[in-house]
Amino acid sequence: MISRDPKCVFVAADMAEAAVVVNWLEHHDLPAQVMDTMTLGGLDGLTGWTGVSARGFEVWVLWEDLVEQARGLLAEHKDFQATLLAHNVSRGPVSAECEECGRVSVFPGACRGKTEICPHCRSYLDVPGGTGDADAAGAVPESEPLETDVAVPVPKRQFAWRVLKKAIISVVVVCLLLLIFAQFVQFAVGVVSRFMTR
Repeated sequence: MISRDPKCVFVAADMAEAAVVVNWLEHHDLPAQVMDTMTLGGLDGLTGWTGVSARGFEVWVLWEDLVEQARGLLAEHKDFQATLLAHNVSRGPVSAECEECGRVSVFPGACRGKTEICPHCRSYLDVPGGTGDADAAGAVPESEPLETDVAVPVPKRQFAWRVLKKAIISVVVVCLLLLIFAQFVQFAVGVVSRFMTR
């Protein structure tokens, strides 16, 4: 069992999440900070591979009298996020146009207000409709048929081709490096042999 300081109000899985929570708390006038981002004050739970404590990234408020207020706000926000997710899922799919390739894709309702990857060109795109009513931008009306491609994972054939291309490029680069190394070794051996024969 990991013992935590009484001022600890949140434990994040990564540094980015901890920083977001600190900024959010400070936005609500609750001064907070991420404590000792590497080991949290010692080697307790330190993993050899990542150098990050198994304790997670602790977010502390600066004063103990703010702990209950901070935990209450975090609980309300967690409930709000769950409600928003359920609402977005119930609203059905949402369409989004990619700024890079200009094609329209349809995403599940749970993706509203998030950044997703375009299934056509693999660039990032913002899915509209994170909040608001059912007629918000990007909502797909149930009555009209969808004439766009649905966002699906990359087919195995395309994925295999990409992996094969990367493998071929890697092999070519390794061969070129070996050729350069062999030329260098041959040059070095020639210089050494000339030096030894004198």
